[in-house]
This record gives sequence, structure tokens and C-alpha cells, in this order.
Amino acid sequence: MNVKKRLLSFAAALSLGVFLGGSALAQDKMTLQQCVDYALKHHAEVQNADVDVRIAKAKVGETRAIGLPQINAQATWNNNLSLRKTQMPNVEGSPFYDPNAGEMLEFAFGTKFDGALGAELSQLLFDGSYIVGLQASSTYQELAKRQSVKTKIDRVDAVKRAYFLVLVNGKRKTLFDSNLERLEKLLNETDHMWKQGFAEKIDVDRIRVNYNNVKAQRDQFVRVHSLSQLALKFQMGYPLDGDLALVERLEDYDLTLPSGSQGNFDNRIEKQLLDVNIKLAKLNIRQYQVQYLPTLSFIGSVGYNTNADQTSEFFNFKQGWLDYSLVGLRVNVPIFDGLSKHYKIRQARMEKLKYEQQRKMLRQSFNVEYSQALNDLKTALDMLQVQEQNRELANEVFRVTKMKFQEGIGSNQELVDADNSLTEAQTNYFTALYDALVAKVALAKATGSLYGAP
Repeated sequence: MNVKKRLLSFAAALSLGVFLGGSALAQDKMTLQQCVDYALKHHAEVQNADVDVRIAKAKVGETRAIGLPQINAQATWNNNLSLRKTQMPNVEGSPFYDPNAGEMLEFAFGTKFDGALGAELSQLLFDGSYIVGLQASSTYQELAKRQSVKTKIDRVDAVKRAYFLVLVNGKRKTLFDSNLERLEKLLNETDHMWKQGFAEKIDVDRIRVNYNNVKAQRDQFVRVHSLSQLALKFQMGYPLDGDLALVERLEDYDLTLPSGSQGNFDNRIEKQLLDVNIKLAKLNIRQYQVQYLPTLSFIGSVGYNTNADQTSEFFNFKQGWLDYSLVGLRVNVPIFDGLSKHYKIRQARMEKLKYEQQRKMLRQSFNVEYSQALNDLKTALDMLQVQEQNRELANEVFRVTKMKFQEGIGSNQELVDADNSLTEAQTNYFTALYDALVAKVALAKATGSLYGAP
């Protein structure tokens, strides 16, 4: 029986271990577009921007509610602990004349208890500020949507840059491993040559120093690569302790100059934001202008009131309560406000002028930004081509130098220098590759085609 229990416990533990192990090894494999889509759904900044859009939508409903019927009910109950009194002259011949009183008579009006029940209805019939306010709230919702798009564009830009950095760093890590393997093989061969008397001890030491330096650089770069992976997860809003793998390769990306036009200025989100702000500024001016107009409202109310000296009489709803009702119109006519609206209109016009100047400056800088981004991409592609040639030449120089050294007609110093040159050429190539990838992202952003672009 004990053996059976042990077997069952072992089987349960094994199953749990497999389950946990499977969970721990769960890995998300994503392309660049999947990383972008994930960021647009999960990053806190994007989520907050979407919340702002929903807030703006609710603001439209709040403004619309001002023009709908407003109904309020109220109830009051008062216990007049001390009734308010007034005085009247004690004049002979008056109905209240008292020869035994002084010159003034005191009178208390009211009862110990009084109360009222009522309801009031009001309906706005005309208010210019309300009409303009509806238009402004809808425009404010449009502004929130544009702000959300800008947030998403910035997020796409950040994710793509971080994604390409991880890919390039992954290649560089592989390069470090390859260089270490090459140096280790070279070190073993040179050590064997030294033991056979075909090389000197200093030749072995030189290669060992080079090997140790590359190994230290590789260990340092592993940590840098880990940080770049964390940076990508952060830009995506992905769990920092999650296991994320990138399934695309650098070779999958087209690094050629784009063909076609330089883009449409109207596609720039900054221009769209300024357009909406100008529209809001115009509505702001109109809102102050229509405040010079009268407002008209319909009002109506119904209710009951009562007065009683006893509590029991107060709650006698059949006899003690008197009804009332009314309907009417309420007109408010502004006459003079000390020129307050005049100066508000002046400020709103200055705000509108400021936004128009900003849009004008943006239009002037659009072509310059595009030209700069295109020039940066051309320069990066030219540099990439040069560095690719240098890498191929350095690789060939190392191959020939190694062959000469092994045949005894080349020096060890030449071999070490060739290896260092090869490592430098490889590093420069991947740096140029990253610069080209980022330059293409910058060009797409400058033309307003980054968000939604492949």
C-alpha cells in the first residue's frame, strides 16, 4: 500500500512538473506587425488616449443634456420655533387699536408648522451658447481622437525602433559567438604550432589576449542585448518577465529608397491637430459673441403648501394642503457686463491667430523635414553598402592572412590585426544596418504614413 501511494505521489508530482514546465516555457513568437498591434492594444499610454476619447464622447452627451427638459422636485417642512414678528402703530380708529397698549403693537404672522411639496419643469427654448457648445463638444471629441492617433503614431515609432534594435543586437550576439569560436580555434591551432616548434609563445599570448578581450566584450554585450529586449517589452506594454521571441529576420526588410511622391501634408497628424484647434478657436469666438443675445426658457411648476399649528394638522393632506400651478416664459437679456465678453473675444481671436501661425510654420517645415529624412536614409543606405563591402574585404583579408601565418610566411601580429579589423568591420556593418532601418521609419513618420504602414 505504501509503495502504491508513493507511485501515485510521484506520478502527480511528475504531472505537475510537466504542467508547470510547459507554462514556464510558453513563448510568444511575434512579427513586427504583431508587436505593433500588441502595443496599440495594451500599452498604458494608448489605453489612456482611448479613455480620453470616451471621456470626450461623454462630454458631448453632457452638453446635449442641457437642452433637454429639466425636472426637479422639492419638499420642505419647517417647525417655526419662534414666529417672525412685526410692529404697527397703535393708532386710535384702526381695527387693531388697543387703548391699554403702548404706541406700537406687535403681531406674529404664520403658524408653528408650514411645508410645501412641488415640482418644476424648465425647457430651454433658445440659447446661442448652447448651440455653439454642442458644436464645440463634438469638435472636442474630434480633437481627442486626433490626439489618440498621435499617441499611436509615437507608439508605433518607438516599437519599431526597439524591435529593429533587438534584431540587430541578436545578430551581433551571434557574431560575437562566431568570433569567439573562430578565435578559440585559432588559439588552439597556434598553441599546437607552438608545441610543435612552428610558432612562438608570444604568438599564442597575443591571440589569447584577443580572445579574452572579445569574450569580455561578448559578456558585456549579452547584458546590453537583454536590456534592449526589456526596452522592446516596455514599449509594447508587454510583461517584462514574459518570454517574447521575434520570428522575423533582418533580411526580410526592404532597404531601398521608396518611390512615389513625398507624401501629403494633410496626412501629418500635427497638421490635423492644428486644424481642429483652429476650429475650436473659431467656435470659442462665436460662443462669446452669441452671449450678447437673449435666452428664452419655458417654465412650469405644480405643488402644494400648508400651514398648521399642530403636527396632526400638518399631515392632514385632505384639508390642510393647498395646491398651486403655473406656466410661463423666462427671458434673460444681457445689457452690460463691463466689456468682459469683448475682451474674451479678443483673447480667443489671438489664440486662433497663434494656431494659424503654427500651421503655417508646419507647412513650411514639412518639405524640409521630408528632404532631411530622405537624405538621412540615402546616407544610411550608402554607408550600409560601404560597410558591407568592408566586411567582405575584411573577411577575405583575415582568410588570406591566416593562411599565410599557417604556412609560415606571415606574422602573428598581422593575423591579430586582421582579426580585429574583421570584428570592427562586422560591428560597423550592423550599426549601419540599424541606422538604415531607423532612417526608413523616420521617413515614413515624416510623410505621415507610419501608422498603418507595413
